[in-house]
Amino acid sequence: MTWTLWRGDDLLGELYARPARESGTQDPEHIAAVLVPNRAHLPLPSVRQHLRDLPGGPVVIEHARPPQIAGVRPGAPQEPALAQTFVVLTPGAPRPAGVPPAERLRVSDAAGQAVPTTYISVLEFRPHPDHPPDELAALPAGVLVGGSVWLVDFVRTAGAPAA
Repeated sequence: MTWTLWRGDDLLGELYARPARESGTQDPEHIAAVLVPNRAHLPLPSVRQHLRDLPGGPVVIEHARPPQIAGVRPGAPQEPALAQTFVVLTPGAPRPAGVPPAERLRVSDAAGQAVPTTYISVLEFRPHPDHPPDELAALPAGVLVGGSVWLVDFVRTAGAPAA
């Protein structure tokens, strides 16, 4: 199954499903993929976007992520965990802006239809140049660009077509 990843009206590239994780059962709505990037939009930032239902309507919230570099341990988290993130609305308060539509990530299926999602994550992974993981050989051509691979995870809205 292939999908495409978009940011606003910009095609970021094609997504190809990665094998299911071997660490037990996986939520069937969670898709792990690798991006064959559209070079016109490189470099891509590592971000997480979450759709939150708030009073007044849904809002997309984005969190920046540092790239993952093989052999380098990540430092302390720069942001609170998602479970600790919240928005407070008071009567008469303006609705939080969230991510502007031109910067929102979206996944489309092979027919070009938007896949309803609640979460999309893009993570730049920089494998060690002298010791690349064996999995790189099994990935589609074009995923390794300038020493980076972009891993994408998304969660389809429950009940959304599998496509």
